This record gives sequence, structure tokens and C-alpha cells, in this order.
Amino acid sequence: AHALLVLLFFFLIKGAMESAVKLTETKLSRMFMLGFVAFFVLPLLGFFLLFPLVTAPISALIFIFIAVLWMFSIPFAGYVLGRRLFGDMAPLGAGVIGTLVLTAVCYIPCLFFVVPTVCSIFIAGYLTQSFLDKRMEK
Repeated sequence: AHALLVLLFFFLIKGAMESAVKLTETKLSRMFMLGFVAFFVLPLLGFFLLFPLVTAPISALIFIFIAVLWMFSIPFAGYVLGRRLFGDMAPLGAGVIGTLVLTAVCYIPCLFFVVPTVCSIFIAGYLTQSFLDKRMEK
């Protein structure tokens, strides 16, 4: 199923995935740091915004964003991993192989929650870093 998501992502958001590959060449450690902060700040923000009734819909959107980030983290991070490891191959083939590697690692019993968590931290860091880069351009 993850390989099919990579195929779908490749045709829908190829630009964002290639941008993530280029961004990892120079700012990988910063992306992980920002992702780590976002990974812990977003749930707290969603929890605190849950209590005032006016901001409850914003809290629901934050929790939906976290769930979507968690579900699609392995295909996105797998594509980036495959492109970085197998740069000589075709982009789609490298992305599918990277995703299959991450999916196979998920089948190790102790790593079932660790791999999606690290992938979610990576993607949250990518989204934060790309937002900051676009903001600096203006």
C-alpha cells in the first residue's frame, strides 16, 4: 500500500517531494530539529486550544493535521530516503525502494512506532523549514 501511495504522490506532489530531497542536502539537521519541536508543540497547542469553545475547531484541525502527517509519513520520507540513497536510479524507482525499506523496518516488532514517529518528525521539519525559507525570500 505504501508503494502505491508513492506512485500517487509522485504524480500529485512531485515538486514537493523533489524539494524535500534538495532541502535534505543542506539543511537535514535543522529540519530534524524543527520537526522535533513541532512534533511536541503541535499536540500541546491542540490540547490548549481545545478548552476555549471558540478555538475548538482550530484544535480539531491541528489533530487532523497530525493524523494525516502520521499516516503519510512513511511514503513521503521513503521517497526522500530512496532518492538520497539511490540517486543514480530513476526517481520513481528509487522512491519506491526507499519506501519499501522503511515499510520493511516497520515490521520489526520494537520499531513499529519508532519509524513512523521519526518519519513524522522529518516531514514536520520539512514543512516548517520550507515555510521559513519561503518567508525569508519575501
